[in-house]
Amino acid sequence: MLYANQYVRLPDGRGASIQTYLASFSRKATDIPAPFETALREATRGQPARYQALIARINNEVLRPARIRHQQEEAIRQGKALVAALGHVVQGLTDIPEMPGYLTLTGSAEFQRLLLELQAGTQRVLEARVVNECPSREPVESPEKRLQRLLLTVSSACADIAELMPTARQAFPRGYRFAAETIEQVRQLWFSSSHAIASLSARSQLRRPRNWSAGQD
Repeated sequence: MLYANQYVRLPDGRGASIQTYLASFSRKATDIPAPFETALREATRGQPARYQALIARINNEVLRPARIRHQQEEAIRQGKALVAALGHVVQGLTDIPEMPGYLTLTGSAEFQRLLLELQAGTQRVLEARVVNECPSREPVESPEKRLQRLLLTVSSACADIAELMPTARQAFPRGYRFAAETIEQVRQLWFSSSHAIASLSARSQLRRPRNWSAGQD
């Protein structure tokens, strides 16, 4: 609250101080309202040092604490919204296997594209958190280094699969019935591998040449 102090002489000769209310604003405000600022300027007219001192006091005792509280409340609100959004995503993914026609629905190219985008988005969030929490512990992996690591992982998995199937003929004899989950994962591999090749082919240097098979080791 802003008051104007006035010193007066009472009839009995004694002096007294009278306070006159001028303006006020909420302690939740993060900026000085224009009417209050105008009243303050009028009350301190000809006293620039007094005006600056009061502004500094208002900033230190009211505005800055209010801004900190506002930032904290906003962080809590955003955190709750984020948890709720992720909760819906997790619940949706949990419910997918229970849907009728699950295998058919999840085998579509559109579903596979969205699943890959979800996976990539999750990875970006996790990497950003690691960078923010430990900015000086380890250097950030460059996109190309990450691509190299992923390609090595995929190549190693493909080599293991190619080696496993011929040597597992006794485990998988003619007429062997694979589990529905295995069949679905193979179908997902069809789409995910084609999407990965298509993404890589967006760069001319990474496109598969016509005689690509001749370069196979």
